[in-house]
Amino acid sequence: LRRMGKLSTPLSASLDDLPNAIVAASILPFVTTTDWLNFRLQSRKFYEIVHGHDVGAALQGFGHDVGATQQQNEDEESKALWRLALVRDYRFEQQKGDGEDDGSLMYQTIRCNPDHDDEMNPFLSTSDVFTASTAFISWKHWRKIDICLHRDEHGQQFDVSPSAQLVGPYFLRAA
Repeated sequence: LRRMGKLSTPLSASLDDLPNAIVAASILPFVTTTDWLNFRLQSRKFYEIVHGHDVGAALQGFGHDVGATQQQNEDEESKALWRLALVRDYRFEQQKGDGEDDGSLMYQTIRCNPDHDDEMNPFLSTSDVFTASTAFISWKHWRKIDICLHRDEHGQQFDVSPSAQLVGPYFLRAA
């Protein structure tokens, strides 16, 4: 097409040039959650795709509703990504319907005792169950538990088979 003069702009292979919605809906769901954490370090744009915007500070910068609406859509995409991570990584059930229930089982998590070798304080306790404010915070606490459960005696994390992976809802039922 370029030789025929019909293509006026050069093609770009950069993720930075793609709309946020395309990256969030069509690329990141097929990448591991660990890679999302590395992806967010590449630029502020990528960080905002993965984590959303700081709503209080960011909305002050927009003088019109179009920017605020776009930002809210991107924040919803970020929430959807982390809900997907909870479903994929810790086997929570996918939420059905349009309404999002922030008090759902997906937002329930457990604070992990950082010094789980301490005999006086249990690794996990029923008093440590809480409702996270975001899906990312819930995922982060499940990740800490997962790391503590799947380390060798030298503190190195090891790979586990899919049948041995952490299942968040089972932990919550036991708590």
